[in-house]
Amino acid sequence: MGSLIYAPLTLVGFMVNEVVPKFAVGSSTGFIGFFQYIFGETSATALIGILVAKFGWVASNIVIYSACGLAALLLIYIMIHEARIRKALAR
Repeated sequence: MGSLIYAPLTLVGFMVNEVVPKFAVGSSTGFIGFFQYIFGETSATALIGILVAKFGWVASNIVIYSACGLAALLLIYIMIHEARIRKALAR
């Protein structure tokens, strides 16, 4: 389950660093890390706790696996469209 925490955190940090100017990389990384931890970790812990209390662990696992599946589908969709855009720009 640790890969569900640290891998997305790292990937978001990489994405943010790609779009900010070089002089703002440190600040943007700090802000993103702070807000990810405060809002993401707090809300995820509270929401999963409520979900487990009302519906049990099976429901929380279904939600987490569904979110992973949706993220994979969105990634595939983005990869396909990125390839189309690159081909169009190469012409």
